[in-house]
Amino acid sequence: MPNKIATPYTINNDEQAIVDNNFTLHTDWDKKSVFDGIKSNIRNFLRIQQDNECCYCKRELGFDIKEVDIEHITPKSLYSHFTFEPLNLA
Repeated sequence: MPNKIATPYTINNDEQAIVDNNFTLHTDWDKKSVFDGIKSNIRNFLRIQQDNECCYCKRELGFDIKEVDIEHITPKSLYSHFTFEPLNLA
């Protein structure tokens, strides 16, 4: 189980407008040109909050292999309305 993040990411007004205008289904999460900026901001925030460790196994997150994934604690495929919910992201 992931550690509780003390302060969840706060989606700003511009990011919320992008989500509101471009998100309908959980598969929309993969729209690179639309959501990459938001996902990058979330990822950078979570790295700091999680001490650059995986929320599950606590291994250090590398910077050299690929961008790490943002984990959805509650699956976005089952609960798409939680896809951009900060408390659902690790």
